[in-house]
Amino acid sequence: MALSAWGAYFYGNSFYLYALTEQGLGSVIEISGAISVGFWMAIPASILVGTVFDRYGRHHGAMWVALYGALALAIGLALLAQAANVWQIYGAYMLMGSAYPALSTPAISATLLQRVPPARYQWSLSIALTGASAGGAIAAPILVLLNNSHGFTGALLIVAISIALLVVPLALFILHPLTNGRHSAQAIASKATPATLRTVISQGPFVLIFMVALVSLSAQVGFLSHQISILTVALTPDQAAVTVTLTALTAAVGRFTFAALVTRIGLRITAMLTYATMATGTALVGFGEQAATMVIGSGIMGFSVGAVVMLPPLMCRAAFPPEFFGRVFGLISIAVYAGGGLGPAITGIARDLSSSAQAGLFTVAGLSILAILLASRLRMDKH
Repeated sequence: MALSAWGAYFYGNSFYLYALTEQGLGSVIEISGAISVGFWMAIPASILVGTVFDRYGRHHGAMWVALYGALALAIGLALLAQAANVWQIYGAYMLMGSAYPALSTPAISATLLQRVPPARYQWSLSIALTGASAGGAIAAPILVLLNNSHGFTGALLIVAISIALLVVPLALFILHPLTNGRHSAQAIASKATPATLRTVISQGPFVLIFMVALVSLSAQVGFLSHQISILTVALTPDQAAVTVTLTALTAAVGRFTFAALVTRIGLRITAMLTYATMATGTALVGFGEQAATMVIGSGIMGFSVGAVVMLPPLMCRAAFPPEFFGRVFGLISIAVYAGGGLGPAITGIARDLSSSAQAGLFTVAGLSILAILLASRLRMDKH
């Protein structure tokens, strides 16, 4: 699930932006807008995913969510492959965006909450999300290779068919209904009264975590969605694709380094260091006049990528009682996808208005610094 979601969608966006603008199907702002619309579509989809897991997750809910995600993403990619104008690109992204939560953190975290013991949840989530790094590592090289050999349309159709053939059988044979008596955090949270839930989400930590997630994901997705088109200023498309792979590989290393740091220096300081790493890497790419500097900056930026995705659920677990985790994280997911929607658009507008890739990168660096300041105010009790 993570391999498909991050490979074909999250990291794939950078290639799609480059390829679609090269074909003259839209400007940087227009294609960035389509990417943003996809992330905005993920907001209601993530709420629906949470509702399905609350009500039917222990039965066939997990399977149906994964099936929808795989088929909707595959169909969306096929539509994008055949797009002849900007509006068709927007339509394809709306469908792909609705598929993303069904294959990414909301579905994965809910599935694990229902199927693994609580003591193993954090490390299970870390291992599962390693699929995101694997997807990022292979997505760009494969897409560029297929684009060179089969063209843009052929490349996306091959990826679409591969996702359907990979995820659908696994969902059917692995995500079967649970028969034991294990209870999930979502099931516990669903018993909370609306008044109690309103009290929890109105507290300061919720608002602050929401803002941290919104700003940090805006920065991360803003960088990643524009990465190839920015790198090709100094690198060839093949070299840029390899650099994206480096970014994804350092993300895998960073994710486990992050997990180790949390136990030693605490979640708040680790979060601040993560966002500082993101700002440093982005600034290096922005200031870099040589290919080597841009590659090094991308690698440093990648070191934060895995941790940024892990931070929102871990912040929720640290700041709120476990019986509220499911619903609280469902609401925090709104910030995650809103940030994903804002990031490409803000970065694209900054690039187009200034006619400079540096303006977009410095916008991302500024958002990263804002995330540091917000994270510094977090005070989280362990539950």
